[in-house]
Amino acid sequence: MKRSVLLLTIAATAACVLPVFAGCGGGTSSNNSSGDDGGSDASGMQMDASHKDSSAFADAPGDDGGLPEGAVPPSGKQLVSSTSVQIDGVTSDGLAVYTDFSNSTVNAVPVAGGTPTMIGMDDGSGVVAAGPVVLHWTGATSGVGQFAVWSQAHGNQMLGTAVPPGAPGQGILDLSTDGAHVLYFDNVTATTADVFVAETQGGTPVKIVPGVRIDNQQCPPEIAIAGAYAVVAYCTTAASDAGAGDGGIAPIATLATFTGSNWGTTATLSTAASPIFVHDAAGTQLLYTTSAGLVVTKLATGTTATIDAAGTAGVFTSDGSKVIYVTSAGAVFVSPSAGGSAPTMLASGGFQGLVALSPDDKWALAYEQINAQSGMTDMYLVSTTTPGTPVTLVSSTGATLYGDAFTADSSHALYYQNIVMDVGDFMAAPTSGGMPAKLGSKVWLNLAATGAKVLYNDNYAAGAMGATGTADIELADTSQAGAPKLLVTQADAYFYLTAAKDTVVYSWSFVTDQRAGIWATPAQ
Repeated sequence: MKRSVLLLTIAATAACVLPVFAGCGGGTSSNNSSGDDGGSDASGMQMDASHKDSSAFADAPGDDGGLPEGAVPPSGKQLVSSTSVQIDGVTSDGLAVYTDFSNSTVNAVPVAGGTPTMIGMDDGSGVVAAGPVVLHWTGATSGVGQFAVWSQAHGNQMLGTAVPPGAPGQGILDLSTDGAHVLYFDNVTATTADVFVAETQGGTPVKIVPGVRIDNQQCPPEIAIAGAYAVVAYCTTAASDAGAGDGGIAPIATLATFTGSNWGTTATLSTAASPIFVHDAAGTQLLYTTSAGLVVTKLATGTTATIDAAGTAGVFTSDGSKVIYVTSAGAVFVSPSAGGSAPTMLASGGFQGLVALSPDDKWALAYEQINAQSGMTDMYLVSTTTPGTPVTLVSSTGATLYGDAFTADSSHALYYQNIVMDVGDFMAAPTSGGMPAKLGSKVWLNLAATGAKVLYNDNYAAGAMGATGTADIELADTSQAGAPKLLVTQADAYFYLTAAKDTVVYSWSFVTDQRAGIWATPAQ
């Protein structure tokens, strides 16, 4: 997993281009950003066969050796004991995925405890745990490489030889919600790529769009899986901007869908669309812009409804019944996704786009300005149910997200400000009103746990020579006053939650003794 700034819907001025597939905005309406970088093989690992509780170390001589006063060592269940491992992610079926640098392998171990399984070799090209599968690359350190997908049920399946690394929802790769299909680019050259869809259980990948141009700066391709449909926005020429649309991106892309048992049932939704789109959570509707404005297409029937002729960017609510969007005049509106009735203006101003939507769909984070170099924005909290004046959270372009944008219960908006050297003040603003609270001042990453709880890592220290740094993992309950709970001191910077959001999984190598390795600690 790679930490990244998330902009849920963004004006075309900030839409990325893909000279070498540099990672575009997502094709889904997800609200979180989690998810960045057979046979058993335990070689090079010092395995603790009993996976014992950390209390086994409580009375060990020199237990706190190397730790500063007041530090908290790892606790919970040690999954792997090794000084050479680093966490890469957690699958939805309960596997902790990690790299072992002693033998350059990618491995998986049950979060509940058990014997590790080697997935494949690792050369630093990329590893992503997504749903029930692990996506991994080799030979891609220069941009593209061999691509494989691994699962407990089906082992490793090699899918491509010139595939750019990416995470689902970033526009250059996607995974179906059940983890059964993956959509990706292969045969990438300096100018073109082919779009493939494949079963993660194996079989021959299907080429659905050949010769997509990746060198057209005004038409970066984007792909996503929406329910039973593969959706592709693309151009086949390297022509320059043919007539500026909103922010300079003209509606010049072909937007097409593919479905059926062999993906041979196709439909062209538009030949003059913006190359940026989103779909609803059920995968039944697509939201995009054309010269007619912001439109919604029902994928099963192909029927299209115009939401707003002045609409520029939007997102579906979680049930797909409404669209929250911004207009070229800078206002935020809500409309039924079926169209047919007048939209309701929620807020006026100079808004360019939305940053995130709360899990209960009642709040949105929006921005008016964006720094084209840093990707940082100002930040406003907008009610999606009651028109009114937005709450200003950050008035200058110094705000960003490095994780989930809201608590799981939608009681607090989560964001960063005062960024210095990629860390900053981590803030929690109550959506019910009141002053934001600063939870940490040198925070690298956050994840929403259950209810109003949030995990984050403070006191970040950068790693040497570009290596991943370390930080203290803390747990705060935003519904209560009081200091956060320090779970562990100076764990590796990336950490992950299990699907139930009740256990945090991380690697720890702050002290190179028997405590180093992969740990699972209750998030409570």
